[in-house]
Amino acid sequence: MLKTLQSIPSIHDPEPSWHLNAMTMDAWVDRWSLFADIHVLHPRKLPGHNFARDFTSENIAGARMMTGCQLVSHTKRHAELTGGTVLVQRIHAGFASNEFSDASYVHRAGFISITDELNEYRASHHRMVSESVWVPRERLGLSDLYPVSPVLVDVESPRGRLIAGELDLFFKQASTQVTFDSTNLELAVRSLLQEDLYPASDREEWWRGRKKLIRKYIETHLENPKLGPAQICNLFNMSRATLYRMFEDDGGVRRFIQDRRLYSAIWDLASEGIRRGRLSRVAEKWGFSSDANFNRAAKGVFGMPPGALFRDRWQVRPAGKDLDEDQYPLFEWFKDHRGVKHTDKSINASFLVR
Repeated sequence: MLKTLQSIPSIHDPEPSWHLNAMTMDAWVDRWSLFADIHVLHPRKLPGHNFARDFTSENIAGARMMTGCQLVSHTKRHAELTGGTVLVQRIHAGFASNEFSDASYVHRAGFISITDELNEYRASHHRMVSESVWVPRERLGLSDLYPVSPVLVDVESPRGRLIAGELDLFFKQASTQVTFDSTNLELAVRSLLQEDLYPASDREEWWRGRKKLIRKYIETHLENPKLGPAQICNLFNMSRATLYRMFEDDGGVRRFIQDRRLYSAIWDLASEGIRRGRLSRVAEKWGFSSDANFNRAAKGVFGMPPGALFRDRWQVRPAGKDLDEDQYPLFEWFKDHRGVKHTDKSINASFLVR
C-alpha cells in the first residue's frame, strides 16, 4: 500500500511530499531484523503502521522513515551483518536516545549523526521522522579492525550544511533513478571521522582518553547517590576547573550525570513498561529525589513527562514470514556491495512486548 504524505507535522520538510510504504508493526519488526531487534512501544496516528521507503544508488543506499516509539538493539549479530557500513542519519522531527559503550546522546531535529555499524548499541526512537544513508566503510578509508565512535554534527555548521545538502541531492536523484555521485558526501563524512580518530596533538589525545575514562566511570556508577564532581576529582586527581572544562560541551559534569541518569531511566521504563508504582521506583533507582524532579528533567529534555512517552503501548508479535527481498532494495545493496548474505530466514524478531 503506497501512501503519499502531503505534510509531516511539526517540521519544515525539505520535500513537498514523501512517498512512503505503510507497514504493519509485525511486518516492520521483520523488515528491519537485518539491522536491529525492534520492540515497538506505540505507533503513529495511523494505528498499527510505520512508514518507510528504500533508495539505492551505485555506492550508497538510504531510507526515509516515519516511526512511532520503539526500542532498537543493534547487537553483535547485527554488526556482523551490516558492520561493513557507516550510517549517516538526519532527524527532521522527534528524537532518538542512543547508548554506545563509549558515548551516549540524544539525537534531535537539526543534527546529523554518523554511526559506525561495527558498534553495538541500543536506542529508543520517539515519533521520529528521519533520513538514513549507509556508506561502505572502505570508501571512507576505515579499517575493519575496530569500530569508530559516533559523531554528532549540527546541520547549521559548515560540514553539517554540506552533508545535509548531499543527503537532499541523494534522495532527489535516487527517487528519479539518476546515479548519485557520492564523492562529496564521502569526503565530508571521512573528514569528521578522521578528526576523531587522529587528534591534532598529544595533549588532545590525552584529554580525550581521560574524558573517556571518566565517562566510563560515570556510566558504571550512575546508581551511586554520592556520584558527583568532588568524588570524580578525588579519584582522577584533577581540579574542579579542569573537570568542568572537560565537560563544557556537555553542559557541565553535573548536567552530564543528570542526563545519563535520565536516559538510563527512560530506557528502563521503555524496556519494562510503566505499571503502578514503577515510575517512582525507576526515579528512585536512578537518583531522582522525587517523581516531580524526574518529571521536570524529562520535560526539559523531551518536552513531556516520562509517562507520556510510553502511552498506548502495543503488543507486537513477529509475522513469522520470509522477507520479500525484491520489495526492499536495501537487502540487495548490502549483499552486492558489502558481502552481507541475508539468506538466513530465521533472522526475525522472536519476542513479545508485554
